[in-house]
Amino acid sequence: LSGVFLSLSNPFNIAFWLGVGSSAVFARVESPQSIHLLFFFAAFMLGAVFWAFLFAALVAWGQRYITPAFFRWVNVLCGVFLAYFAVSLLWRVLQVL
Repeated sequence: LSGVFLSLSNPFNIAFWLGVGSSAVFARVESPQSIHLLFFFAAFMLGAVFWAFLFAALVAWGQRYITPAFFRWVNVLCGVFLAYFAVSLLWRVLQVL
């Protein structure tokens, strides 16, 4: 529950998603009325609550399967991808010069 509360009450998340969502409402509806905005806000909040509970449940359920060896392999895999992207970016920069 604390994870859900932190996720739903984070001011950055609220401002970001309301900004993205309101632009989606204005892009889809030519002249939005109050009912459009109310419906969007209600659906958005319902989706956010569902998303927060879903991931909180996923973390609680998957916690027993996560081992230190798993984290080591995740870090190795992330390191490999990071190195690939760094070399790729360096190669592109050198080609431009």
